[in-house]
Amino acid sequence: MQQCQIEDQTRQADMRKARIAARQARVGIIANATTIPLPAHPPREVWTRWPKLRSSRRHGAESFAVRDEPASVDPVLSGELLKDLRRDLCAQQPVETPVTNAFEPLLSDPSFAPPPTRTSPVILLASCVLAGALGLIALSLILS
Repeated sequence: MQQCQIEDQTRQADMRKARIAARQARVGIIANATTIPLPAHPPREVWTRWPKLRSSRRHGAESFAVRDEPASVDPVLSGELLKDLRRDLCAQQPVETPVTNAFEPLLSDPSFAPPPTRTSPVILLASCVLAGALGLIALSLILS
């Protein structure tokens, strides 16, 4: 009985995939039939302590049932290549270059001195106007 249900479910899944592929072909979507085998990661600690919590219908449940296979380690997915690069970069000594001021020859030459500015009289005038305004405000407060 159980075997019959499993065969029926797989047959229905195959029929569903064939219908989807036919519909996609009509629309112009080209299906990629290539399957890439992903690395089988070891199960999490929860699944090793309480194996009954994992659903039997979960996709890929059968791949973790076999524990005799050695776990294939991909250096890209595990991050080993990135760690090696980080170690190499940290191991390199920084090259110290002397810092020079590019404008130093220009600043020491009097012919390149900036032109005199007229901001100081403007600032003096603005401060006098501000002081006069504050004086008038204080006088009006005293008289009232």
